[in-house]
Amino acid sequence: MSNETFKTDHGNVPKLTEENYPVWKQKIRRVLIAKKAYDIVTGVKLLPVGNGVALRPLQESWHDRANKALAQIHLGCCDELLPLIDDIDDPVEMWEALRDRLDNASTKLGRTQVLRKFTASRPSPDKTVTQYFTTLIAFRKTLMGTNNNITDDPMKTHIFTTLSNSYETTIQIREQQIPAPTAQQCMDAIREYAERTTLTKEIGDASTGAALYSRGGNCGRGRGRRGNGRQKHK
Repeated sequence: MSNETFKTDHGNVPKLTEENYPVWKQKIRRVLIAKKAYDIVTGVKLLPVGNGVALRPLQESWHDRANKALAQIHLGCCDELLPLIDDIDDPVEMWEALRDRLDNASTKLGRTQVLRKFTASRPSPDKTVTQYFTTLIAFRKTLMGTNNNITDDPMKTHIFTTLSNSYETTIQIREQQIPAPTAQQCMDAIREYAERTTLTKEIGDASTGAALYSRGGNCGRGRGRRGNGRQKHK
């Protein structure tokens, strides 16, 4: 999953990719609501029709919010997806084009593909355990409420069987708890353990570096004193 984001007036939002539609939709929805434009992109709020003077401010307001929605959605897409919407000037059509392409939960084939991606997901050496969990949660949210819904037990089983042995103690403690913890509680515990061990390693590295520096400094001063002594002897 891409880590690229774009800045909005209401915080950073991950750019839309082929894999993160549920997460992106949730984030961009909040931005559009704040801009009073979400009802426009979903087709709930239509352009006021008429030629009366009283309608002009309403029409101008609608166009202003619609244009802001277009800009936010367009900026929120990765480069690979822009050809889908580059020629669309209607916010409703743009929203629906992205939904039809990326909302995999709407078709049986799409749901099967998402489930396969979930099953094949593994931690990556260049990503944190938090990023790994974010990917799994995105797949789970995509299938939520469908026949392929990923319940707590399969979620926990996947997490426990794919993480490295360094998390074994934390996993065993969680497995033996009564009542059984939820998948979210397990992820929180593992994330906390990962952050704690990373901090411990950083402190250890810093202490080792400081000790080496201290010994190196003393040796340097010792050499200097011996050198000066030889010069005086001469």
